[in-house]
Amino acid sequence: RLQRDQELTGVDVVVLDECHERHLDADTTAAFLWDVRQALRPELRLVAASATTDAEGWSRLLGGAPVVEAPGVSYPV
Repeated sequence: RLQRDQELTGVDVVVLDECHERHLDADTTAAFLWDVRQALRPELRLVAASATTDAEGWSRLLGGAPVVEAPGVSYPV
C-alpha cells in the first residue's frame, strides 16, 4: 500500500511487529515510514513491537517515543 499511496490516506497507526528481525524488507519499510512521518504525515503513529528488541534504540529512532513494557513469563515448550 505504501507504494501506491505514500501518504497512507486513512491510516492512523502502523505496527512494525517483531521489529528485532532485521532484514532488508523490514528495514526498508521502517525507513519509508519514518520518511512519510517526517515529510507528509507528522501525526502518523508508528509502533515497534518485539519481545526481544533494543527498546531504547527504537525509542530514539522514533523520536523519543515512550517505551511500554509488559512483563511476562517464558514457559518451556
